[in-house]
Amino acid sequence: MVTSRFYNKVFHADLDSMETLIYWIISKINPAAFEEVSQYNIELGLEELIVNIIKHGYKENNGFIYFSLIQTDHLTKCIIRDQSSPFNILNHHKQSKACGSLESMPIGGHGIKIVKAAFKSLNYHYENAMNVLEITLQY
Repeated sequence: MVTSRFYNKVFHADLDSMETLIYWIISKINPAAFEEVSQYNIELGLEELIVNIIKHGYKENNGFIYFSLIQTDHLTKCIIRDQSSPFNILNHHKQSKACGSLESMPIGGHGIKIVKAAFKSLNYHYENAMNVLEITLQY
């Protein structure tokens, strides 16, 4: 039998809320299901997405980030919604040569690479005046 759990939370779209937001998400997924490196990459990927929403989506405007988590025994789906300007992070990235590990990448412009490396799947659409990013983590 598959067990499902659902969680919803709304956070202010500001950098001061980011640590609390990431902690909330990580506390809801099963950390024992991930290796230490995988959990670090998940946190890094989430941080990159949240910073993009705050800095490039809302810019200087106030707003909220809406999180939904749907969790089963073998996967977690995270749905991130925001009402900032339409922006598909999957279509915006710098073209550059591969440079090895995430730690060895030069700073700036590589957010999408970090995000794609952290998650099993990533989908974007714009619906009801909201950016909707669906992330899947598989254990």
